[in-house]
Amino acid sequence: MSVSIVIPAYNEEKYIVETLQCLKKQEQKNIEVIVVDDGSVDQTAELSKEFADQIIRLPSNQGKGSASKRAGQKRKDNISFV
Repeated sequence: MSVSIVIPAYNEEKYIVETLQCLKKQEQKNIEVIVVDDGSVDQTAELSKEFADQIIRLPSNQGKGSASKRAGQKRKDNISFV
């Protein structure tokens, strides 16, 4: 089973690396990690590049719901939101 894990993130530079590292250590091997940078003005997107399979950058903060919806269009068979 393939799973897409979506992380909507707004100014999460303090936490994003630890979150992504934990996800990559999961036993489930067929995962895709998508970070949706929801208009962050910090280094969230740049720090995510090393760990995320895909980064979607939104030009302005649109809220977690909108960010999640945008990523849901790019998902695999199953989707999980963090």
